[in-house]
Amino acid sequence: MKDFDPDDCEAQTERAIENADRQRHALKEGAVFSTFELQGPKMPADGRVLMQCGHVAQGFRTLPDGTRMPVCIICACISKDPLAPYTPAPDPPDLTGRTAYCADCKKPTPSAYTLPFFELGRWVKGERKEDEDTYYCGCRGWD
Repeated sequence: MKDFDPDDCEAQTERAIENADRQRHALKEGAVFSTFELQGPKMPADGRVLMQCGHVAQGFRTLPDGTRMPVCIICACISKDPLAPYTPAPDPPDLTGRTAYCADCKKPTPSAYTLPFFELGRWVKGERKEDEDTYYCGCRGWD
C-alpha cells in the first residue's frame, strides 16, 4: 500500500472500497466485528459500533448488494489511516468506571458508547489520556 496522502481522496476511497469488499466477504462468512455480529443490512439493537479510529460509527455505507457497513463520518476523508474509519474495532473495552468529558465545555459524565460523538480516549494539553473519553454534550447547540 502506498503512503497515505490526505489530499488524495480518490486513492483513499479506492482503499476504503477494497476494505468494504473484504468486510462484506467476511460478513457473508459470519465474521464477528467488535462485540456485535453484523449480518447483512441488520445492525446491533443499539446501533453502536466502535471503529478503529476510536469514534463510534455515526453512519452507514450501503454497498451495491444492500449490505450496510458502519462508517465514522468524522474521519472518513481526514484520517491518517485510510481504513480506520471503515473498520470496526476488534475488541472494544468495557467502559465501566470510565468518565467522558465534553470536547467543548469539559462536562463530565459516565462513559457510554451511546453518547453523542463518542470517542475512546481524550487529549489533554497535548497528551493522550487512554483512561478518559470524549463526547459532545450539546452545549453549543446542534446546528
